[in-house]
Amino acid sequence: MSDEPVTELPRVGPKTAAVLGALGVETVGDLLIRLPRGYEDRTNPTPIETLRPGDVAVVRGRIVAVRQGRRRGRRPGALEARVDDGTGALSVLFFQPPSYLAKQWAKGREVLVLGRTEGAAPLRISHPEFELDPGADGSTHASGVVPFYRTPEGMGQRAWRAMVRAAADRAGEDGLLPEPLRRQLRLPRRADALRAIHFPTAAADLPSLRAGTHPAHESLLLEDLFVLQVALLWRRAQRMAPGSLADALPRGRLGGPR
Repeated sequence: MSDEPVTELPRVGPKTAAVLGALGVETVGDLLIRLPRGYEDRTNPTPIETLRPGDVAVVRGRIVAVRQGRRRGRRPGALEARVDDGTGALSVLFFQPPSYLAKQWAKGREVLVLGRTEGAAPLRISHPEFELDPGADGSTHASGVVPFYRTPEGMGQRAWRAMVRAAADRAGEDGLLPEPLRRQLRLPRRADALRAIHFPTAAADLPSLRAGTHPAHESLLLEDLFVLQVALLWRRAQRMAPGSLADALPRGRLGGPR
Protein backbone atom coordinates (compact mmCIF):
# COMPACT_ATOMS: atom_id res chain seq x y z
CA MET A 1 0.00 0.00 0.00
CA SER A 2 2.90 2.38 0.64
CA ASP A 3 3.80 2.29 -3.06
CA GLU A 4 0.41 3.69 -4.09
CA PRO A 5 0.61 7.10 -5.81
CA VAL A 6 -0.56 10.03 -3.70
CA THR A 7 -3.35 10.61 -6.22
CA GLU A 8 -5.09 7.59 -4.66
CA LEU A 9 -5.65 9.68 -1.52
CA PRO A 10 -8.89 11.66 -1.13
CA ARG A 11 -8.79 15.22 -2.50
CA VAL A 12 -5.34 14.81 -4.02
CA GLY A 13 -5.74 15.78 -7.65
CA PRO A 14 -3.14 16.55 -10.34
CA LYS A 15 -2.45 20.05 -9.00
CA THR A 16 -1.79 18.90 -5.45
CA ALA A 17 0.18 15.90 -6.74
CA ALA A 18 2.42 18.29 -8.70
CA VAL A 19 3.09 20.34 -5.56
CA LEU A 20 3.93 17.18 -3.64
CA GLY A 21 6.06 15.87 -6.48
CA ALA A 22 8.25 18.97 -6.29
CA LEU A 23 9.01 17.91 -2.72
CA GLY A 24 9.86 14.36 -3.76
CA VAL A 25 6.54 13.03 -2.46
CA GLU A 26 5.06 10.73 -5.09
CA THR A 27 3.73 7.80 -3.09
CA VAL A 28 1.83 7.20 0.13
CA GLY A 29 5.05 5.95 1.66
CA ASP A 30 6.91 9.13 0.67
CA LEU A 31 4.28 11.18 2.46
CA LEU A 32 4.45 9.11 5.64
CA ILE A 33 8.22 9.41 6.03
CA ARG A 34 7.95 13.21 6.16
CA LEU A 35 7.65 13.28 9.94
CA PRO A 36 6.12 16.11 12.00
CA ARG A 37 8.33 19.07 12.90
CA GLY A 38 6.51 19.47 16.20
CA TYR A 39 3.39 18.82 18.25
CA GLU A 40 0.76 20.85 20.07
CA ASP A 41 -0.94 19.45 23.16
CA ARG A 42 -4.61 20.38 22.87
CA THR A 43 -5.86 18.22 25.70
CA ASN A 44 -5.97 21.07 28.24
CA PRO A 45 -7.28 24.45 26.96
CA THR A 46 -6.11 27.53 28.89
CA PRO A 47 -8.75 29.60 30.72
CA ILE A 48 -9.00 33.01 29.08
CA GLU A 49 -8.87 34.81 32.43
CA THR A 50 -5.30 33.52 32.99
CA LEU A 51 -3.90 34.65 29.62
CA ARG A 52 -1.36 37.42 29.22
CA PRO A 53 -0.13 39.21 26.08
CA GLY A 54 2.38 37.07 24.20
CA ASP A 55 1.08 33.71 25.47
CA VAL A 56 0.75 30.90 22.94
CA ALA A 57 -2.35 29.08 24.03
CA VAL A 58 -5.22 26.80 23.16
CA VAL A 59 -8.58 28.34 24.00
CA ARG A 60 -11.93 26.59 23.86
CA GLY A 61 -15.10 28.65 24.09
CA ARG A 62 -18.28 29.78 22.40
CA ILE A 63 -18.69 32.45 19.74
CA VAL A 64 -20.82 35.19 21.32
CA ALA A 65 -20.51 37.92 18.68
CA VAL A 66 -19.33 38.29 15.07
CA ARG A 67 -18.65 41.46 13.10
CA GLN A 68 -17.31 41.92 9.56
CA GLY A 69 -16.27 45.15 7.91
CA ARG A 70 -16.33 46.08 4.23
CA ARG A 71 -13.60 47.08 1.83
CA ARG A 72 -13.85 48.93 -1.45
CA GLY A 73 -16.02 47.31 -4.07
CA ARG A 74 -18.13 45.68 -1.35
CA ARG A 75 -15.49 43.06 -0.80
CA PRO A 76 -15.56 41.51 2.68
CA GLY A 77 -13.29 43.24 5.16
CA ALA A 78 -11.75 42.06 8.41
CA LEU A 79 -13.71 39.50 10.38
CA GLU A 80 -13.74 39.84 14.16
CA ALA A 81 -15.35 37.35 16.54
CA ARG A 82 -15.75 37.33 20.29
CA VAL A 83 -15.03 34.02 22.03
CA ASP A 84 -16.11 33.42 25.63
CA ASP A 85 -15.12 30.39 27.72
CA GLY A 86 -16.97 31.29 30.92
CA THR A 87 -13.88 32.76 32.61
CA GLY A 88 -13.45 35.64 30.18
CA ALA A 89 -13.54 36.62 26.52
CA LEU A 90 -11.08 37.47 23.76
CA SER A 91 -11.25 38.66 20.17
CA VAL A 92 -10.31 36.53 17.16
CA LEU A 93 -9.36 38.54 14.09
CA PHE A 94 -8.97 37.63 10.41
CA PHE A 95 -7.78 40.58 8.31
CA GLN A 96 -8.54 39.25 4.82
CA PRO A 97 -10.78 36.25 5.32
CA PRO A 98 -12.24 34.16 2.51
CA SER A 99 -15.91 34.87 1.93
CA TYR A 100 -17.11 31.57 3.42
CA LEU A 101 -15.45 32.19 6.81
CA ALA A 102 -18.14 34.57 8.09
CA LYS A 103 -20.77 31.89 7.53
CA GLN A 104 -18.71 29.34 9.44
CA TRP A 105 -18.03 31.65 12.37
CA ALA A 106 -21.64 31.86 13.47
CA LYS A 107 -22.80 33.08 16.86
CA GLY A 108 -23.43 30.22 19.25
CA ARG A 109 -20.94 27.73 17.78
CA GLU A 110 -18.21 26.23 19.92
CA VAL A 111 -14.67 26.79 18.73
CA LEU A 112 -11.14 25.76 19.63
CA VAL A 113 -8.54 28.42 18.84
CA LEU A 114 -4.74 28.15 18.83
CA GLY A 115 -2.52 31.21 18.55
CA ARG A 116 -0.50 33.95 20.25
CA THR A 117 -2.32 36.55 22.29
CA GLU A 118 -1.63 40.21 21.67
CA GLY A 119 -2.82 43.66 22.68
CA ALA A 120 -4.29 44.89 25.94
CA ALA A 121 -7.57 43.82 27.47
CA PRO A 122 -9.52 42.44 25.77
CA LEU A 123 -6.81 40.23 24.34
CA ARG A 124 -6.78 39.33 20.67
CA ILE A 125 -5.54 36.40 18.58
CA SER A 126 -5.01 37.15 14.89
CA HIS A 127 -5.29 34.50 12.16
CA PRO A 128 -5.33 31.54 14.55
CA GLU A 129 -5.55 27.90 13.69
CA PHE A 130 -9.03 26.85 14.72
CA GLU A 131 -11.55 24.04 14.83
CA LEU A 132 -15.29 24.70 14.88
CA ASP A 133 -17.43 22.30 16.92
CA PRO A 134 -14.22 20.60 18.12
CA GLY A 135 -14.30 16.86 18.53
CA ALA A 136 -17.76 16.51 17.01
CA ASP A 137 -16.48 14.26 14.23
CA GLY A 138 -13.35 12.82 15.82
CA SER A 139 -11.33 15.51 14.09
CA THR A 140 -7.59 15.16 13.59
CA HIS A 141 -7.16 18.88 14.22
CA ALA A 142 -8.82 19.56 17.55
CA SER A 143 -8.35 16.95 20.23
CA GLY A 144 -5.37 15.29 21.83
CA VAL A 145 -1.86 15.86 20.53
CA VAL A 146 -1.83 17.51 17.10
CA PRO A 147 1.16 17.28 14.72
CA PHE A 148 2.62 20.17 12.74
CA TYR A 149 4.52 19.82 9.45
CA ARG A 150 6.75 21.74 7.09
CA THR A 151 4.29 22.43 4.30
CA PRO A 152 4.74 23.95 0.84
CA GLU A 153 3.56 27.48 0.21
CA GLY A 154 -0.19 27.67 -0.21
CA MET A 155 -0.92 24.44 1.68
CA GLY A 156 -2.08 24.69 5.28
CA GLN A 157 -1.58 22.36 8.20
CA ARG A 158 -5.15 21.08 8.08
CA ALA A 159 -4.86 19.96 4.47
CA TRP A 160 -1.51 18.27 5.09
CA ARG A 161 -2.74 16.50 8.22
CA ALA A 162 -5.79 15.23 6.34
CA MET A 163 -3.55 13.73 3.65
CA VAL A 164 -1.28 12.11 6.24
CA ARG A 165 -4.26 10.71 8.11
CA ALA A 166 -5.60 9.14 4.92
CA ALA A 167 -2.13 7.79 4.12
CA ALA A 168 -1.72 6.31 7.60
CA ASP A 169 -5.09 4.59 7.31
CA ARG A 170 -3.94 2.94 4.06
CA ALA A 171 -0.50 1.92 5.28
CA GLY A 172 0.06 -1.82 5.29
CA GLU A 173 1.92 -3.76 7.93
CA ASP A 174 4.93 -4.45 5.72
CA GLY A 175 8.30 -3.80 7.29
CA LEU A 176 11.84 -4.86 6.55
CA LEU A 177 12.95 -5.77 10.06
CA PRO A 178 13.01 -9.53 10.66
CA GLU A 179 10.07 -10.34 12.92
CA PRO A 180 12.15 -12.21 15.57
CA LEU A 181 14.47 -9.20 15.91
CA ARG A 182 11.58 -6.77 16.17
CA ARG A 183 9.95 -8.86 18.89
CA GLN A 184 13.22 -9.29 20.76
CA LEU A 185 13.69 -5.52 20.88
CA ARG A 186 9.99 -4.93 21.65
CA LEU A 187 9.63 -2.42 18.84
CA PRO A 188 6.40 -1.63 16.98
CA ARG A 189 5.77 -2.68 13.39
CA ARG A 190 6.51 -0.05 10.76
CA ALA A 191 2.88 0.95 10.16
CA ASP A 192 2.22 1.21 13.90
CA ALA A 193 5.40 3.23 14.38
CA LEU A 194 4.39 5.71 11.68
CA ARG A 195 0.91 6.12 13.16
CA ALA A 196 2.38 6.67 16.63
CA ILE A 197 4.68 9.42 15.34
CA HIS A 198 2.10 11.19 13.20
CA PHE A 199 -0.88 10.87 15.53
CA PRO A 200 0.17 10.14 19.11
CA THR A 201 -2.61 9.04 21.41
CA ALA A 202 -1.25 10.39 24.69
CA ALA A 203 0.33 13.66 25.78
CA ALA A 204 2.70 11.59 27.94
CA ASP A 205 4.55 10.60 24.76
CA LEU A 206 5.41 14.21 23.86
CA PRO A 207 8.89 14.48 25.45
CA SER A 208 10.20 11.37 23.67
CA LEU A 209 8.44 12.26 20.40
CA ARG A 210 9.95 15.73 20.39
CA ALA A 211 13.38 14.33 21.24
CA GLY A 212 13.13 11.58 18.60
CA THR A 213 13.69 8.86 21.21
CA HIS A 214 10.23 7.26 21.15
CA PRO A 215 10.22 3.49 20.42
CA ALA A 216 8.52 4.33 17.12
CA HIS A 217 11.53 6.42 16.08
CA GLU A 218 13.87 3.64 17.19
CA SER A 219 11.96 1.15 15.08
CA LEU A 220 12.22 3.28 11.92
CA LEU A 221 15.90 4.05 12.56
CA LEU A 222 16.79 0.41 13.13
CA GLU A 223 14.95 -0.55 9.94
CA ASP A 224 16.96 2.04 7.98
CA LEU A 225 20.20 0.70 9.47
CA PHE A 226 19.17 -2.86 8.67
CA VAL A 227 18.46 -1.97 5.05
CA LEU A 228 21.79 -0.14 4.78
CA GLN A 229 23.72 -3.09 6.19
CA VAL A 230 22.04 -5.56 3.86
CA ALA A 231 22.74 -3.32 0.88
CA LEU A 232 26.41 -3.01 1.86
CA LEU A 233 26.71 -6.79 2.29
CA TRP A 234 25.09 -7.35 -1.09
CA ARG A 235 27.51 -4.98 -2.82
CA ARG A 236 30.48 -6.57 -1.07
CA ALA A 237 29.30 -10.02 -2.11
CA GLN A 238 28.96 -8.86 -5.71
CA ARG A 239 32.57 -7.68 -5.74
CA MET A 240 33.91 -10.83 -4.11
CA ALA A 241 31.77 -13.50 -5.75
CA PRO A 242 29.09 -12.20 -8.10
CA GLY A 243 25.73 -13.78 -7.45
CA SER A 244 26.55 -15.35 -4.10
CA LEU A 245 24.35 -13.09 -2.02
CA ALA A 246 22.39 -11.30 -4.72
CA ASP A 247 20.48 -14.45 -5.62
CA ALA A 248 19.40 -14.85 -2.02
CA LEU A 249 17.81 -11.41 -1.79
CA PRO A 250 14.15 -10.83 -2.71
CA ARG A 251 14.00 -9.54 -6.26
CA GLY A 252 13.29 -5.85 -6.58
CA ARG A 253 14.00 -5.16 -2.89
CA LEU A 254 16.90 -3.43 -1.21
CA GLY A 255 18.64 -2.67 -4.47
CA GLY A 256 18.75 -6.33 -5.47
CA PRO A 257 18.41 -7.64 -9.04
CA ARG A 258 15.11 -7.10 -10.82
